[in-house]
Amino acid sequence: MTVGNTAARPVRRLAAAALMVALIGAGPLGAALASPAQASDIKGNWAESTLESWVQSGLLKGDASGKLEPNRPVSRAEWMALANRALGYADAGEASFTDLSPANWEYKDVRIAVKAGYISGYEDGTIRSKKTVSRQEAAVMLARIFGLDTVSGASVALPFTDKASIAAWSRGAVGALVNLRLIGGYADGSFKPLASLTRAEAVVLLEKARMEKGTNNGSNPGGSTPGNGGSTSGGSGNNGGSNGGNNPDGEPFLTFPVVSDTHVGIEDVSVDAAAKFEQALQVYRSLGSYDALVVDGDMTDAGTIAQYDSAMSILEANKLKGAKPIIVPGNHEYYAAGDELGGDKYAAAKRFYEETGMDADGYAAENVDKATENAGVFYDTWVKGYHFIVVDHDRSAMSDAKYAWLKKEIATDEKGNSADPKKPVFVLMHYPYKNTTYGSEGAGWNNPAEYAKFKAVMAAYPNAMLFTGHTHYTLDHPNTINADDGFIRVNDGSTAFVQAGGYSNDSDIYLDKTVSQGLLVKVYDDKVVIERRELDKQGAVIGTPYAIDLASPIQSAKKYTTDTAAPAFAAGAKLNVSAVGASSATFNWPKATDDTKVDSYIVTVNGKLIGAPSVISPYDETSTHTFAAKGLKPNTDYTVSVKARDAYGKESAPIVSTFKTASAGTGYDASAPDVLNIDFTNVAGTTVKDGTLNKNDAILENHAKVQSDSLFGKQALVLDGAGSRGKPSSVARVGYNSSLFTQDALTIEAAVSISPDSDLSNDEYHILGTYEDGGYALYYSAEDRKFVFDTQNSKDPAESGAMADVKGKLVYLTAVYEGDAAHDYAGGTIKLYVNGTAAGSNATSGPLPINEDNDLIIGGDVEAYGDVIHYFEGTIGEVKVYSRALGSDEIAEHYQAFQKTLPIGTVKFYDTTDATVPQALREYAQVLAGTKTVDYTYGYQPSALALAGTSGSVNLFDAAGYMWTASGTTLKRFDVYTTAAGSAQTYAEGKYFKGTIRALLASDRELWVLTDQGVSSIRYQ
Repeated sequence: MTVGNTAARPVRRLAAAALMVALIGAGPLGAALASPAQASDIKGNWAESTLESWVQSGLLKGDASGKLEPNRPVSRAEWMALANRALGYADAGEASFTDLSPANWEYKDVRIAVKAGYISGYEDGTIRSKKTVSRQEAAVMLARIFGLDTVSGASVALPFTDKASIAAWSRGAVGALVNLRLIGGYADGSFKPLASLTRAEAVVLLEKARMEKGTNNGSNPGGSTPGNGGSTSGGSGNNGGSNGGNNPDGEPFLTFPVVSDTHVGIEDVSVDAAAKFEQALQVYRSLGSYDALVVDGDMTDAGTIAQYDSAMSILEANKLKGAKPIIVPGNHEYYAAGDELGGDKYAAAKRFYEETGMDADGYAAENVDKATENAGVFYDTWVKGYHFIVVDHDRSAMSDAKYAWLKKEIATDEKGNSADPKKPVFVLMHYPYKNTTYGSEGAGWNNPAEYAKFKAVMAAYPNAMLFTGHTHYTLDHPNTINADDGFIRVNDGSTAFVQAGGYSNDSDIYLDKTVSQGLLVKVYDDKVVIERRELDKQGAVIGTPYAIDLASPIQSAKKYTTDTAAPAFAAGAKLNVSAVGASSATFNWPKATDDTKVDSYIVTVNGKLIGAPSVISPYDETSTHTFAAKGLKPNTDYTVSVKARDAYGKESAPIVSTFKTASAGTGYDASAPDVLNIDFTNVAGTTVKDGTLNKNDAILENHAKVQSDSLFGKQALVLDGAGSRGKPSSVARVGYNSSLFTQDALTIEAAVSISPDSDLSNDEYHILGTYEDGGYALYYSAEDRKFVFDTQNSKDPAESGAMADVKGKLVYLTAVYEGDAAHDYAGGTIKLYVNGTAAGSNATSGPLPINEDNDLIIGGDVEAYGDVIHYFEGTIGEVKVYSRALGSDEIAEHYQAFQKTLPIGTVKFYDTTDATVPQALREYAQVLAGTKTVDYTYGYQPSALALAGTSGSVNLFDAAGYMWTASGTTLKRFDVYTTAAGSAQTYAEGKYFKGTIRALLASDRELWVLTDQGVSSIRYQ
């Protein structure tokens, strides 16, 4: 393998930290203690690095020859000496035992232990200090050290197969320790209460006690596994395994956590990713010692120097010292290439090495030839004789040289010889290939040619296991591990935020913000155990750990992903329908069963999908399910069907029921908006009432308010554009329900006005949205100066022409989606109309997705966790949504009807001295009266004061671009670009003004007319 020229490299953070530790260890204190080299009998021991740490810190000393005898049973005297030193006990009390005298070397340690209260003698008055310590005795002493409630501990349900052999006097202590995950059992399910504790086990148990009690004064467990036995019960410790060949205590040879997608510095999802990364590392510390720590990509959110600084500081402060970090770049590390580094991905890869130290001594980095290869990061490293290989392609084709390198690395051991084919090799890659593990079906790299090359290498070495991240998909899912293509691949989750996939929804369902997941991998001589861990729940184990038999790894992995049957409802299961109204009904059904997991239920009415409630993380399904259906048609016969869908896409036979909706009553109009009809005239507190049968009322949030608006001549929604992700935003929110999901067709009508005070500095101003990337959105693009309608499955948006001058203008928008259900939604269309006229269109290639986690936002759009983005700044007069596609004639008719509702043509009369009259007009009235002198150079000024000339005529453009022309007692308004006869509108003298016209002035929405008799204002649109 190629190591590269490390001598010429600058010392990275990691190397600098290691150098500092080495310098400190070289001082007088380090020289006075036994060195790891002197402890000749701990090399390769399961607790090697913990023992080394104790030697370095002076807590453990060997004999004259340097031997520590880690596998020798520990005596009670030795236990007391170790515990007193480790936990800082120094005060000696009185102790009188028949078999102990001041001449015994352990005399002082016994007195200290008695004073500390964690040990006592036997009923016959002896201390039996030479007797070995059993595991159940150690449990009692640890419980006393921790001050645990052993009475309550006695009621804890123990998971051990030999729990009956645990003595009654120890039962409460064992239960209390198990309850706090401070001790566990062996992988065979036993506890072995009578087994003697070895010196190595004693050291690791006491190290855990030191960490728990906060007495760690600078030493550290390094990178090994704890010594209290392994358990597969929820969160019981960082152990487990078989006898392990030369590992007599049943402990793993190698342990390492794997985390991914920590996203330190993230801003577009409202989570504290840095805090969750720190939490994850602290949880792994609490589970015991480990040898290496893998961060499998997207450690930072954008690959900036500041984000690397933060992430590396968190890593170095919270990982176990001595554990080797193995960091993989992700696609987010390459964001720096576009944002900062001028598109240079090679520069982004160089930054990765510089900021993480993954090309320092101990890491063998491969060169990338710019002339023949795409950018990437490729290196390998070794931990306790086990091989880790980082392969970073970031969705770029790998060269043949790199495939040859990967093959060679898998096949070669640390000394350059042929590798043991039964020894596991760990291949780390952030971005998965499509359809390899859960989540990759939507978020994986779809490049069959490259995957075929990669698969050919991996399948040739069944001992090579691939770990990938990127998807953020929950580790609860059965397809977290997969070996269908002849090699094992494992999804390693996310700490920052966790997602799941939904049926008919190409976007993601976000689980609770607190959820954080990762893996804990343990390597034995005959198997690899992969534990999925809930890091937000103190590291509790998710499901059954994957035990990969190294004699037949592919076959043993496949047993966790076998899906032999479709889900099924129990015989006689019924779908009940209740609470039937004119547009709604409630469905109830019992849960189905499956040999894997039920993932969702598919709900259809009359063959149309209306819902797909998910059963996700942690798949704790209730015995029955309830679905509230809305958006049904009145007085209609319905057949409702529910099918269960499992984790691998298999569907059950349906359960079916029939019902008929009630009549809507008098006055129901089937052609009216049936999804949403809000004109903001019916408001109760912060609730804006919807006029449809669905009662999809909107709730005002933050500064959103409804007030009288002169432009609309009625109440309207006024939005200030205020808000931030994860914080209250000025919008109106309609809670999700099935009436908002219209897969076949949709029409939106919205009357809006962008605030004249807006600086249009944001990219987009959303009027209506149900998730920009996973539903539909109607908005104004300030960057392109266009109105836009977009859906998740449209090839491109439907856009208007450029409309730069929009501030303060009333715009009536109609957005239409027609799904082409007859052809499986393959040839659908989206269209956008502005003021009743077609403005743009585009094609769609699929139905509107169902997104049951996302509300409908008026005045913004919604993303993860219901966070609002793209806040609208201005006024919204009405929003109407139909579950059908309106035709162009109907759209034009609706616009004309809307215009008639506006206060167009409203006239008011004023005296020339009224303060309401614009000052310029009042001044000119004074000029005409001879009481004021003003120099008016021009008799014609667009959109300003226009004076009648000597001819008595005057012309003026208003803010809408129309021409007003006046002469004597005649006043007209017309579109100068229209030649159609009769297009001019005449305003009669007497009704709109009185007398002979002397001047005109156009404000934003009114024409002011000065005559020889006074002033009038005429409202225009």
